[in-house]
Amino acid sequence: MDTQLETIAQAKSKLLDLTFQFGPKLLAATLILAAGVIVGRWVGGMLERMLRSPDPVIAVSALADSSINLCARPWVKVPDYAPASGEIKQAMVEAFRAHGISIPFPQRDVRLLERAA
Repeated sequence: MDTQLETIAQAKSKLLDLTFQFGPKLLAATLILAAGVIVGRWVGGMLERMLRSPDPVIAVSALADSSINLCARPWVKVPDYAPASGEIKQAMVEAFRAHGISIPFPQRDVRLLERAA
């Protein structure tokens, strides 16, 4: 057990877990475009804190109540872990906007039914 803890503590990179939520009426093509934007930014070296190897994981992570969740799990250096999260999210939101991809605010419709008197 001590060896496993030492190995984790000595790790030079860490997997960062990012989730982007898209409206449920989103076309599959737009979701694919969003994933492509993430990959394009990574391959192009535009996300400086993302390591080029190993490859990031990009997948649909959930079909939630009011969204389709796309996860991006890039590897980053351990010292970059905290700042990388915000920087990568900001860069991705700007890239999504540049490609016309919007991230809607969560919404819930509530119906109030009247009771018969």
